[in-house]
Parts: sequence; C-alpha cells; structure tokens
Amino acid sequence: MQCRAQGISKRFNRNQVLDRIDLEIDPGDRIAILGSNGSGKSTLLRILAGQLAPSKGKLSYSIQDSEIDTDKVYRHLTLVGPYTDVYRQFTFSELVDFHFSLRELRSDLDRADVLKAIDVPLKRPLRSFSSGMLQRVKLVLAFATQAEIVLLDEPTMNLDDAGVAWFENQIAGLPDDVTLVIASNEPERETRSCTTRYRLDSGTLRPEHK
Repeated sequence: MQCRAQGISKRFNRNQVLDRIDLEIDPGDRIAILGSNGSGKSTLLRILAGQLAPSKGKLSYSIQDSEIDTDKVYRHLTLVGPYTDVYRQFTFSELVDFHFSLRELRSDLDRADVLKAIDVPLKRPLRSFSSGMLQRVKLVLAFATQAEIVLLDEPTMNLDDAGVAWFENQIAGLPDDVTLVIASNEPERETRSCTTRYRLDSGTLRPEHK
C-alpha cells in the first residue's frame, strides 16, 4: 500500500504541531521518524493511521494505483503507541481470539504461533501483567495482523534488553512487503532496522542521514 501526505499541518488551538509535511510511503519501506518528546511524532502517526484529521493538507492511500476510501484505511494498517491499549479483563488467549475475530491473521501464521510468540501466562487476566508484558502483547498483535502498514510509536517503551532483542527479532520476521514506520526518540534501541530516516523538529519533517 502506498501513502501520500501532502502539505499536512496540524494545529491544536494556537499550537502549530505539524507544518506543511510532505511524506511518501511505499510498500516495504522501513521508515524512522525521529524527534524529541513533544515534537509531534505521535500526532503524525495518528494522522497517518486515520485517528486524527489534519488541519490542512491531503492524505491519500492506494493499492496498485487504486485509491482506498479514508473510512476503510484502518483495515490495512495497525498502530501501537502509548495511547493504544488492550482489554485488560481478557486473558492473553481470549484477547488473541477477540482480536482476530475483528482483524485478519497473517497468512503465514496461525493462532498457535501468536500464543507462543511471547512468554506470558495464557490464563491470567491482562490487568495482572507488568507494563513490559503488556507492551509485548500489543506488539505481537500488531505484528501478527494482516496489514500493509505497521505504525509503531516508541515501541520499546517498558521493554528491557531482552525485550528489545525480542522486538528486533519480530521486526526481522515481517514479510518484505509490509511497510514499517517507527516514531522514536531512541533510535539506537528502536530503529536499527530502518533504512530511511526523517527528523521532526519545530513541526517540520526533513530527511536525516545516518
């Protein structure tokens, strides 16, 4: 799936968070959006995901030159960030069943693959999980979902070194045609797999070279 952001701006009251951003995303891209806390990374990802509307500008999605209606974009992407959550009254096993009753499982995986992807109790409610365990739960659901674009906002938050290694292994296992966009203020922990980098500063997005 291709995504085109043209002149995207976002203002909250008098605060200009994003200023005329242009971004092209193609199938299989591995993109890092770097910036300090409060730079607008989360706002940009939520706009790309269709959760927020831009104040100005145009956002379009297409598959093989066929444009996708904005109200159907959610079927083609998945988003994990500090502002996304899961139903904590469920067990992990119940959550997997619920999630994949709503979203399609990747064709190269089955339910057992998802359940064994992380080492967590299957029959304990998620409300008893640590923050690191919950982060792995959110990530594994995103990685296992059939989606053309995976959007991750500070994905290693609450993960220890072993969790970061697990995260990198999951990234390596994504199909080549899946697009990955990672927003991060810790590039050495989170964006080593990314081949294209941008820096978001003062509302402006610019290419950044390693």
